[in-house]
Amino acid sequence: IGVAVFRLIRHRIHRGAPRRNALRELASCYKAFESDRNENKYIININILLKKVAADCYGKSRVAKLSGGAWLAFLDKHTGENYFASGAGSVLATGPYRRDVNIDAAALQQTCKQWINAHD
Repeated sequence: IGVAVFRLIRHRIHRGAPRRNALRELASCYKAFESDRNENKYIININILLKKVAADCYGKSRVAKLSGGAWLAFLDKHTGENYFASGAGSVLATGPYRRDVNIDAAALQQTCKQWINAHD
């Protein structure tokens, strides 16, 4: 029984490592944004991170081609909410391509954190 419990604990620790790494990277993106206030760079970094997490969870071939509204729909489909299509995450579709973008970085950060926590 002791060996089985040890294996279960070890499996859970290792299984959560990608999620913990993604959350650390997300926090790093936010810290960089707080320092330089570059909204476009922040949005690009968040998109890259979410793509990595999604590719790990759902397969690179399924995720790599997604962009714009299709990307937001994919993210929402895997949350059951509209946090990306019509919430704080909506800037991920157009923000990187706009000169003047105004985001609620704290809300976007929280939305992305919830999505990452739901996927590992």
